[in-house]
Amino acid sequence: MSTNDLLTKKDLADFEERMNERFQQALAHSGASKKRWLRSKEVAEMLGISMSSLQNFRINGTLPYAKLDGTIFYDYDEIMAVMKANEVRA
Repeated sequence: MSTNDLLTKKDLADFEERMNERFQQALAHSGASKKRWLRSKEVAEMLGISMSSLQNFRINGTLPYAKLDGTIFYDYDEIMAVMKANEVRA
C-alpha cells in the first residue's frame, strides 16, 4: 500500500478479521506460556503482530500493561482475557 492509498471500511474489517484469527491462534496455545509477565517482544510474537500494532493496543487501552524502570510488561492472564472478550463466533 502506498502513501496515496486510502483505507476503506473493508480494509479495516479485513484487518479486524485477521487480528481475531491471531487471537484465536494464541488462545489455542494458551497453555504454552508458563510465565506470568511477558515483555513486548514476546507478546508481539505470541500474537503474530508488529511492535507498532502492540504499541497501538497499549495507546488505545486494548491491552493493559505495567511499566517498570522503562520496561513494559503484560500480564499473560490479561492478554488471554482480552482475546476471549474479542472472540468472534461465526
